[in-house]
Amino acid sequence: PGRAGGEPNALRVRLPAADDPGPAVAALQEICRAHPGGVPVFVHVLLPEREVVVRTRALSVDGTAELLGRLEERLGPGRVAIDYA
Repeated sequence: PGRAGGEPNALRVRLPAADDPGPAVAALQEICRAHPGGVPVFVHVLLPEREVVVRTRALSVDGTAELLGRLEERLGPGRVAIDYA
């Protein structure tokens, strides 16, 4: 069980559009593939005027605290969140 007794139902990763997305996307793929599961991964690209949300088709994860910690370590604090149902 996740936070508040719910199960994880989405992993959300926020990437500023100003950054070169290559290293972040490579890290995201590498870490997510090490934590396979049924939780879909959504990438939020933060543009100056709006936020674009993309659901990845090739990645789904286990939604564990370990996964969240590894992603924050590589992508930076506040860039990753897990939603709970």
